[in-house]
Amino acid sequence: MKNNPPMLTAFTAPISIIDYTELIKEEIIDKIRIYCRSRRMLSSEKRTSIALRLFEVKDFIHPETLWMMLKKENINVSIGCVYTNLRLMEEAGVAISRIDGNRLTLYRIR
Repeated sequence: MKNNPPMLTAFTAPISIIDYTELIKEEIIDKIRIYCRSRRMLSSEKRTSIALRLFEVKDFIHPETLWMMLKKENINVSIGCVYTNLRLMEEAGVAISRIDGNRLTLYRIR
């Protein structure tokens, strides 16, 4: 009698595909919240909207261009709020800045 290996009869569920972009978005939001808590600042919906839109751009962008994009999406935010939050995100380690040749500061997500 041959010694045959046992047959696998149990069905294993397929491995789920993880949406890494959602995980990255959550990580960005968490870093901002932690930074704000450490500075005794409130985390806001506007701050989250700015960070997520900056993430979606995936390239260096000027704050005024980002502000115009947010305005087109009917997100009521001032240009000063965008500048302030981009600097805050840079301090929190979420965003990086670069000085363009025209002395313009551009930002993008790390």
